[in-house]
Amino acid sequence: MRTQQPTTRRWGSAVVMTLGAMIAVVGVMGVGPSSSATDAPAPDSTPIETAPIEIAPKPDSPATPEDTTKPSVPDTVPHTVPDPKTPDSTMPRRAETTAKARVSCVDEAILIDLANVGTASGTYTISFTPAGGGTTTKVVTIAAGTDQSVAIPIGIRVTGVLDIRSSNEVVMDHRQVTSKCPTPLVTGEAIANCAARQLIVTLRNSGDAAGTYRLIFTPDSGEAIARNVTVSAGATVVEALDVTLPIRGAIDVRSATQVVLDHQRIDDPCSKPSTTGTARFACETNQLIVNLRNDGDRTGTYTLTYTPDGATPVTATVDVPARSEAVFALAVTPPRSGVVDVRSGGEVVIGGRRIEVNCPTVTTTTAPPTTVAPTTTPATVQTTVAVSVAPATTIQPPSAPEMLAATGSGSSLALIAVGLSLFVLGLMLVDLRPAPVRIDRR
Repeated sequence: MRTQQPTTRRWGSAVVMTLGAMIAVVGVMGVGPSSSATDAPAPDSTPIETAPIEIAPKPDSPATPEDTTKPSVPDTVPHTVPDPKTPDSTMPRRAETTAKARVSCVDEAILIDLANVGTASGTYTISFTPAGGGTTTKVVTIAAGTDQSVAIPIGIRVTGVLDIRSSNEVVMDHRQVTSKCPTPLVTGEAIANCAARQLIVTLRNSGDAAGTYRLIFTPDSGEAIARNVTVSAGATVVEALDVTLPIRGAIDVRSATQVVLDHQRIDDPCSKPSTTGTARFACETNQLIVNLRNDGDRTGTYTLTYTPDGATPVTATVDVPARSEAVFALAVTPPRSGVVDVRSGGEVVIGGRRIEVNCPTVTTTTAPPTTVAPTTTPATVQTTVAVSVAPATTIQPPSAPEMLAATGSGSSLALIAVGLSLFVLGLMLVDLRPAPVRIDRR
């Protein structure tokens, strides 16, 4: 036990030294309690008070008593800012305008809303220039603080630029405007019906929208005939105007944006022949068939000419009575294509119309000559037949009457043949041995 005491003491002193060092470090860092930390006030914890400083007057300048007779001047002077909306003689007066534009398909125009928010009236020039040219211009004056609407007709399916400006202000500068409204597209014709005493006006709309048109026929004498006609998209409308003969005057058909017939002249078509015609080739008869119809009130005389290709022209003079139809035929042999022409002095019914002839070709079949082969008579075959005659058989030659009966009225050649045959037969009988004959000797 004596030997362990020094070691125990050494461990105890080491622990005490370590604790002391730690306490010293804490004191240096100011963590632990300190008299200097508690005595000094925390920074910015109390306001800083500054004692007032009195400045004494100089000895050689005695104090001047305050003058109470002068009015006091306030430190600030109030300043009033003028309202820009309130007219003031000190401010310049001027116009200040805004604009809004839109396309109206119903009105077929650009509708422009103008508003002058300035203090003076302004005069503005409004112009629209379509892509194809032809500027439309309007000049408007707008009073201060007022609004105004302006319409510029532009039609439909139009593209162009819009400008609105005054001498010192630009409201719109080359604004692009496009009208994409559905469009009616109408064509028309006017034909006199002399028999019914009517003027027939036909209108066809090939566009994608309906259109309303004003139809007016103004005769040379008498009152005008006017109608409003609406033509739907893709439709055809026929209007019949009752007129008196002779029909002389002008007809107009137009809408706000389209002119169909512009003062077309109708000059008494019923007081002279009015003929139309058609032509065709009839292959079954090799004829040129011409149909002519005269709607006028006078007979028409015409020269009918057909010129086949590479051949001499065929000509005929034909008459077509008033308000009637006639059919004429010209023989063309052989069938050939060519040109047909029907006209009078001042009227061309069919002017040099080409007629193509494609008739089927008739083919005639000729039978080839027939070769008859000669008849060959077969050669006579002779056959030799051996005949054995029994001894008891006696062959009697036929008598002449029997031969004649068998042969009838045969020719001499036949008789010769029969005779030779009997001769040969006789020779054959000679060679035969005669049979023995018994003689009864009584």
